[in-house]
Amino acid sequence: MLGDIARALAQAGDPRFLVVLAKGVVVSVLALLALVAAAGWAAAQAGWEVAIPWIGQIDLGAGLAIGGVILASIFLMVPVAALCVGVFLDDVAAAVEARHYPAAGPGRALGFFAGLGEAARVAAAILVLNTLGLAAYLVAGPLAPLVFWALNGFLIGREYFVLVAARHLGAEAARMSRRRHALSIWALGTAVAIPLTIPVVNLFAPIFGVAAFTHFYHRRALRG
Repeated sequence: MLGDIARALAQAGDPRFLVVLAKGVVVSVLALLALVAAAGWAAAQAGWEVAIPWIGQIDLGAGLAIGGVILASIFLMVPVAALCVGVFLDDVAAAVEARHYPAAGPGRALGFFAGLGEAARVAAAILVLNTLGLAAYLVAGPLAPLVFWALNGFLIGREYFVLVAARHLGAEAARMSRRRHALSIWALGTAVAIPLTIPVVNLFAPIFGVAAFTHFYHRRALRG
């Protein structure tokens, strides 16, 4: 698994990766601007102000809005990243396979609309399960990041592996293969989930995740 991660990071400067990164940045910035606009509107409607000695009137609503945007950005980055990955999956996987596994032949591309549909399904599942997991995060207290990484590592590993493997095996065979390697896939998924909580780094994390799972799939396939 460490080798899969190392090979994925070693290809970070690949022009095809950078093109996908640029697209991901655009999507992420648009999503963040939408969040800021919504938070600003909500703060203006609330009109909460507090008086602080020596400072004066402070717009509490604006402060809460900014804090809410930061928290929401972290929370929503996983489903947003999943959405980006589904749309641009073929570009990343094809770049890895062309450099490292030319003998395996090109995988079957999902196509834009099929990829978008799969991405929307995965993003929705991640969003719903993370919403349900909020109670667990609150109960976990200082251990909440570990719970977040473990939950999202499971989800990311399961979905990323199937999306990558299905390019060569088909969806049903990919799911069967996932069940055989469940623990390893969960571990690699967790390694991908951790940088998703780090600002700026999380923009590259989806690309790194797809690349790592492409290496993981081909290594397992070569091993038989």
